[in-house]
Amino acid sequence: MIFKPNMIVLITNGRLAGKKAAVVKELENNMLLLAGISRTPEESPDYLPAWQKRRNMKFVTFIKKINMKHVLATRYKADVGLDALSAEKSPEDINSRAALNQEANKILKSAFEAKKAKWLFTKLQF
Repeated sequence: MIFKPNMIVLITNGRLAGKKAAVVKELENNMLLLAGISRTPEESPDYLPAWQKRRNMKFVTFIKKINMKHVLATRYKADVGLDALSAEKSPEDINSRAALNQEANKILKSAFEAKKAKWLFTKLQF
């Protein structure tokens, strides 16, 4: 298929439209399991209150099962270690999806801090 593990894709439909994600694995019936970034940390000015600084420093990820028609393939690969995500956990079960998201958050946050796959963590320019 055109989508391979660790390929960076753009989501074109839904509430996550315009977000970047990496393919974790290809599922049956033209579905993909994606791990992506909803929000990256931003620097905050000193005059902001502490709660706004904490909010700006959050690193938010998502795990999503999505149809191939709603994804745009790119030429970029992200070798950040998403292969280590547990294969026995199902994305349909809410508890295991939360556990998968926590694992993906740790992996992607460490890649962000190590400056791996830089294009994955930059905003799209429109």
